[in-house]
Parts: sequence; C-alpha cells; structure tokens
Amino acid sequence: MESLVMLPAIYLVRQLDFSDPQTLLYARIAFGVAQTIAVIGIYLINSKIKGGFKGDDKTITMKKEASLGSIPEEGEMETITVAEYDSRKLVGMIKSLVMRVCIIGFIHYKWGSGVPLVIQLISTPMTLYKDPLTKIHILGQTGKELERPFKPPASPFAAFMNPEGESTDAAASTKKEN
Repeated sequence: MESLVMLPAIYLVRQLDFSDPQTLLYARIAFGVAQTIAVIGIYLINSKIKGGFKGDDKTITMKKEASLGSIPEEGEMETITVAEYDSRKLVGMIKSLVMRVCIIGFIHYKWGSGVPLVIQLISTPMTLYKDPLTKIHILGQTGKELERPFKPPASPFAAFMNPEGESTDAAASTKKEN
C-alpha cells in the first residue's frame, strides 16, 4: 500500500522546481507541518499512556532488551507492565522521529535537495498511522496483531536471506528439528 502512494508522489514531487525560492519555502513549511503532526501524535499517545488506559495494569513477559551499559544474557526474560512497554516503544518513536529530522535536515542543508522535505509530508503521517501505539491509543483498535510485545516489522531483505523461497517460519521449524 505504501509503495502505491510513495512512487507516484516521488514522481510528482520531482516535477516541482526547487530552484524557485517560493517552492522551496512551501517545501520547508510542508516538512514542518508533517513533523508537527508527528509530535502531536506522540504527545497524544504519551498522554494516554501516562493517564492510564484499560489494561495498563497487565504485565507481559518479554525478552530483555539491551540497554546502555548492560548486555542481557541469551534468553534472559523480564516482566514489565503494559504501560512501561508502551512507554519504551514511545521513546523509540521519538528517537526515530529525531533521527529522521536530522538526516533530512542534513540532506537539505548540505545538498539543497527539496524532494526529501516534501516526501516526508507523506511518509511521516503514514509511519505514524501504521505504528501499533497509534492504532491502540489514538484509533482505539484491538486485535491479535496489536498484542504486546509487538512483532518486529518484516525485514525488506528477508527474501534475499532465504533463497530457497521457503517462508521464514518453515525455515525456523526445519532448523529446530535438526
């Protein structure tokens, strides 16, 4: 779905004349609007997490994540509340947003490219919309795919890592049997 939106958008954005100062100004404003929408979304999610929500007193057991200064042992598990898990994922969203802004800002500053600025007008809200925290806390959705801990996103390179064409689940079960 995302590529159906992004490819035509990239084509259309490349038709814009970014040598015109007014077009570049509008591109910068669009970039700022997209990032403001993301910050507002993150703020709304944070207020829902901090304000409490149905099921925030439940606990989940998950594989311990590496943190600064500590490397968990293989298979080490930890039990945390749903609210704490959501807070950790929210921090990840914030880091991702800041990293995106820095990279796009650097590209624009260094090479004067306006295309990434406008593309972020589309991709930032799409990324926010697809995030499980947005679906749970803002849209109020529930379902098996939104159970915590969230499944990591599928790697776009997974097909290249498995040349036989087997599904990754089938390959994992074959390895376990051997």
